Amino acid sequence: MAENTAKGAEKKNTRTITFKNKEHRDFYKEYLQKCRYQDEYHKALVYCLGIDRDTRVNVDRIYDFKTGCVKTECLREGWQTSGSARIVWMAFNLYCNGTPSVYDTEEVEEQLKEFRCYTVEDLFCCSYARYFWEAVKIRYPEYCFTWIWRICMLKIRMQGTKKDLHWFWRLLERQEDLDVKSVSKPFANKGTGPELCKKQQNSGFSRQSPNMHTSMSIWLVASRK
Repeated sequence: MAENTAKGAEKKNTRTITFKNKEHRDFYKEYLQKCRYQDEYHKALVYCLGIDRDTRVNVDRIYDFKTGCVKTECLREGWQTSGSARIVWMAFNLYCNGTPSVYDTEEVEEQLKEFRCYTVEDLFCCSYARYFWEAVKIRYPEYCFTWIWRICMLKIRMQGTKKDLHWFWRLLERQEDLDVKSVSKPFANKGTGPELCKKQQNSGFSRQSPNMHTSMSIWLVASRK
């Protein structure tokens, strides 16, 4: 099936959401508006319930849009398949931060059996795994979409007067997202020789002049948080 994508609603954390198909995308847009709130809990819930046709058709048997309560008894209804049941367990887990259907019975063995249905192994071992992961990212955007791990090492080679190089070095050190690791000593520009020195001297520069152009290398770590 073709994939469908849509931009997230908030300008602050805009990103692309991957949908299974057009029906999935249309369901998400329509039913999210019916929720009491459009927060991450409801977004993840509606996204999950829109993955499969069975859950889309029976959405009102799964979730009460007026009260905001899940209907755990739906897991024992005849229309459920192994795939649709996984979708419901995933949706309930992300929405409720727990395993609500476990408490439908007081039998310990049955409770343990139901607990296992919420494990990563049981949920993600199916063709819906990619979309389950997308639901997790929708539910936890502050952890799944952050620049904290975007770190790179840079080497900058600068040319200019010693005064200019020193000024730029101090400027880099004042940046919060940059960590200057090492700075080389000023060194002569490549190709420096008698002819270049003669040109500089004719222009009023000397090796002792603060206006003489030289080079410097800076190693730094750049990161975005």
